[in-house]
Amino acid sequence: MEAERIEVGLCDAVHFRLVETRLVFELIEKHLRKRNSGHFKGFASVREKVEREKRGASLREKVEACCIEHHEWFLEKQVLYSSELEVWMDLSYANPWILELYHEALYQGKALYISRVGPFTPLFIKLLLRKNGYERIAEEPDPSKTVQVILGQNGELKPGQVLFNPVGGREPCHALADDPSLSSQLANGNMCKSEEELLLRKPEGKGRYLHELGYRLIGPTLWLMMQRLGEEERPVGFTGPGSEYLTSLARSIQQRWSLVPEVVIEEKAAVVASLFPGAKSAFSLLPMDKCELCPPIIPLELCQPQSLFLEPLEHFFLAMLGGDQAAEVQAAATAFVEEFALITRGLRVQLPLEPIIREWQHFILSPSHECLHAILTSRIVPGFNSPHNPWQASRQVMRGPWPTGSYLLTNSLERWWLQMTHSDRKRSIGEWVERLENPVREPLESSH
Repeated sequence: MEAERIEVGLCDAVHFRLVETRLVFELIEKHLRKRNSGHFKGFASVREKVEREKRGASLREKVEACCIEHHEWFLEKQVLYSSELEVWMDLSYANPWILELYHEALYQGKALYISRVGPFTPLFIKLLLRKNGYERIAEEPDPSKTVQVILGQNGELKPGQVLFNPVGGREPCHALADDPSLSSQLANGNMCKSEEELLLRKPEGKGRYLHELGYRLIGPTLWLMMQRLGEEERPVGFTGPGSEYLTSLARSIQQRWSLVPEVVIEEKAAVVASLFPGAKSAFSLLPMDKCELCPPIIPLELCQPQSLFLEPLEHFFLAMLGGDQAAEVQAAATAFVEEFALITRGLRVQLPLEPIIREWQHFILSPSHECLHAILTSRIVPGFNSPHNPWQASRQVMRGPWPTGSYLLTNSLERWWLQMTHSDRKRSIGEWVERLENPVREPLESSH
């Protein structure tokens, strides 16, 4: 780097988990209504209207405009302003590529300048940058000694500008991205943050996929358990496989997400829950073929096709609890739950079931080649191996822990043998792989 200083934009240095202001205002209203449920009803709509009408105005001017439209909020003007700043701060995180550039610049004795364009005050921007790791920022730069870093722009560069196009970017990271609700978009924002960090620090290799298994799949599924616990007022406890982990997880988020009731040992619990259906459980997270006495949070009818989906789902959760790489997967799953609890701060925001199961379906029924081999080489799922002859292929595809994964590892001779001996199973696997690779097709009939 020949320049003395490097300049980047504020929104390149700091990213936000929500990209739609409509959702930001909805989140602010939820926090306000937690203080006074009826008084701030409708704030999000008013704030969105003001945002459209007063583009370019300062944040304080926009809040004052809301109070002019709703006089009953005038005495709480500072509460509205402070709440919005607090939400923007919560939603923020450092762009890991620019944070890396910042540290490299410091190492080389150069300075990073972050332009302060936007509705926020200089003081808030300073606090925002400090919160996200940018503590030693240069003052207004000398243009003749500064190179301006432009991210992801396709247009013509001006003198003194360089293009930096990091791998990835703000793309939908999860099936939750297709759901417009606040809860889904917050979760997807966490996924995007995790993806950006992975692309920088673990761009390839099995560690990346083990993290994604925990963070993208198991973590959101465990959150379904946490939000179900939020409906209970009596002390809860856990039983069965993973009970110690669930107890630790639920207790860890109580300070972040106060809706979780008291968590006690199984013997002292008024309500007992479990990962898998059990005789002692009032409810379980996952379903099984027969679980009438223990209703699951995830209904059995969503887990299609049951013959190819249910057992692998169970095996991946068991692997998280005790497989060879359990610690890494468990840490990633815990990270999602704790980060989502922190970003929602006691608000009742419900993640929907369907997108989470849809993400699992893609993973189990149509995994990528790289993901499949990462799971295979990590040996995280006991009994899941690459078949070495047609007879092993038959056993793995019919009775193994992950039939689709085993089928996709077969060669042409093994697939011919499967066609001769188990044509219905082979056809079912192939249809689901194709369906999930080409989601615009009409849905298939359920296979059992």
